[in-house]
Amino acid sequence: MAQDDGPRDVADRIARTWAADRSLQLDRERLAYLSGIHAFLELNPDPVLTEEQLRDIFGLLNDIVQGETGAVAQRATYAIDALCAQYLLVRSDFGGVSTAGEFTLSPLGKTLAEWFGAQEGLDREGLEVMLTRIRGDLAGVRQAALLGGDETHWRARVVSPLKLTVAGLVEMIDRRQRGMDVQQQEIREQIGQLLEAQWFEAIARCETLLQNTGVTLQELNHTLMSETEGVANLLNEIFEAADDADQDAALDAVSYVRTQIERVAAWGDSRFQSWSAYYQNVHEFIRTIVRVDRDRALRARLRDGLKSYTELPWHLRCAAQTPYRHLREPESGLDTKAVVRRRTERDDRLVDALAETDPLERVFAALHAQMNQTGRLDLWDLLHERLPSHSDEELFLMAGALVRWMLAQGEPLPPQGWQWIPLGRRLEVQNLVVERTAREAQRDG
Repeated sequence: MAQDDGPRDVADRIARTWAADRSLQLDRERLAYLSGIHAFLELNPDPVLTEEQLRDIFGLLNDIVQGETGAVAQRATYAIDALCAQYLLVRSDFGGVSTAGEFTLSPLGKTLAEWFGAQEGLDREGLEVMLTRIRGDLAGVRQAALLGGDETHWRARVVSPLKLTVAGLVEMIDRRQRGMDVQQQEIREQIGQLLEAQWFEAIARCETLLQNTGVTLQELNHTLMSETEGVANLLNEIFEAADDADQDAALDAVSYVRTQIERVAAWGDSRFQSWSAYYQNVHEFIRTIVRVDRDRALRARLRDGLKSYTELPWHLRCAAQTPYRHLREPESGLDTKAVVRRRTERDDRLVDALAETDPLERVFAALHAQMNQTGRLDLWDLLHERLPSHSDEELFLMAGALVRWMLAQGEPLPPQGWQWIPLGRRLEVQNLVVERTAREAQRDG
């Protein structure tokens, strides 16, 4: 189905329902009567009810609600006529006016009775069973799609199973999900009623309800996330096979089932996130309100104050707080693009010349020759030789470079007392003596 067909189909459905000019008017007594009829049909092997049986069921309803006993027959007639007028109860014998009729529930009446009579819940075991059945049916459909065939083969082996079996199973999951929504709403109302009636004593019961429902939703969401991926892969393979065979009906059936599966998976994630937020809100309310005000003293004073506000207005005064100043790093609007001067061959030659005249390179070359001759280097002696021609700052920088270089040339001798020896006017040096080892002499030789 194309994406633009969605709004048109919705508009057509609205137009047909509006043109039918039907409405439902069901009070508490009519709904209970409808549920009783549905329960009787489930227990009765006969799929229809006689008018006498309908009156007996209404009699049971009258006894439960303790209604008037003198006009039971007349009220039963009105109830039967009201359900038939709204197409919730239909006559199935096509008999005349003078004969007693046979009645059964319409699809709408059955759906309403099932919803109000026995709402189906959803648990992890049931969800796994239904998803396993869906994957098994889709595996058979995939095999038939890969096998290929004529139009009859595609309609009987691919389209019909997708529209009837697989879509029916997905509809069962969706119906149970809606029942789970009603259960969550009932649990929320129950938590509110418990806190209203018992206050501090209801904390343990409320926390248990929250925990049990949260665990159930977490299990359902995990099952949906793990199982729907395999279902989606099977649908993709069926879609590709139908696309190669130019089977538009099969493509529409696959798209329909995929939409239902995605809706089921989205339900699990949405409900889990919503319940997590509700879980946090209730626990925060219990922690900050219920546990703090165990005797409801503050709650009672606030409620009384709100009730008497029109007669004796009150105000809440508080000191004006200085607003916080959020410091942030300054952002410069200037262009920070670096300006680079283009290098020429003359610049390259100049850099090479400067590198060749580096004084430390010349010092290292001379010291290397001295190391080969004497086999020993003394840091203080090397710096003292250059004392007249270098400042203290230059000697300090040179000392760091010499220490790193000397440690790479030989093995340092153990220090003697860790004494600092003066060098110049403001500089002291902890001496370092390095001797050449036999291995290094053999390597250089």
